[in-house]
Amino acid sequence: MQREALESVSGAADTLRSLLDRMLSYLDWTRRLEHLRRRPVRFAELARALRERFEPRLAPGQRLSIEAAPEGSMVADADVCVEALAEVVRNALKFGGESVTVRVTMRRERDAAVIEIADDGPGIPPEKCEKIFEPFYQFESEFTGQVRGLGLGLAMVRRAMNALDARIEVYSQLQQGTRFTIRF
Repeated sequence: MQREALESVSGAADTLRSLLDRMLSYLDWTRRLEHLRRRPVRFAELARALRERFEPRLAPGQRLSIEAAPEGSMVADADVCVEALAEVVRNALKFGGESVTVRVTMRRERDAAVIEIADDGPGIPPEKCEKIFEPFYQFESEFTGQVRGLGLGLAMVRRAMNALDARIEVYSQLQQGTRFTIRF
């Protein structure tokens, strides 16, 4: 009985440590946004960083497709941009299920750089699409199958996009997937 109690306390301590680490990461992220290092960033650089981060860790049924316009670029803080894009991809993989396909496309449209991250996962209820960017907001565990977390990932993404003078929008239909469109 003592062993079970100690294991329970140890598990709770690990969970608390993880939550505190995420809170500290959020605070660090907020500070980083005050000191952006903007420079020309090629789409190929962003694509390479996302591939390196995710391709080795994909679950057996998950797919990640990244298409970047060959000569495309934009002005941004590369590190912040990669972190924000990675968070959206991470969420798509996490909530998309065992056989989700995530497609990232980067292109130029007139004077804007456009990055889309789309998945064929379960989608987001339309009434929740804007709420997902609020700090600490999470879907009900019955819908996502997820319980743990702080609900800070997409809030961080929106803050980053605002700091980079970019606009992020989300479009989703239940059982048909979700698409994030970012315009720089």
